[in-house]
Amino acid sequence: MEEWTFENADMSDTVMHKAKSYVDNWEEMKRNHIGCLFWGPVGTGKSFIAGCIANELLKQEVTVKMTNFNTIIDDIFPLADKTEYINALASYQLFIIDDLGVERN
Repeated sequence: MEEWTFENADMSDTVMHKAKSYVDNWEEMKRNHIGCLFWGPVGTGKSFIAGCIANELLKQEVTVKMTNFNTIIDDIFPLADKTEYINALASYQLFIIDDLGVERN
């Protein structure tokens, strides 16, 4: 995932340009609680775009957690008190859930 950077991206792509703009305006996005949602068929670059955002913000020392929905469910399901786990996830400045609906039927 370290190679997922804007430097390795096709910046002529509209979505990549908007993703970079999100990073460039991070303080305003954070202040106004503005997030991003990328959707589309498998293999269209959604994870790559999210990874580019994550890696660029990590360079700026923003706390970032990128995980997937199945991992969250696997981690939280056995816990009697889920509050601590949820609070830990909420402590990140940017929280990315990848493949949110991948396991749906």
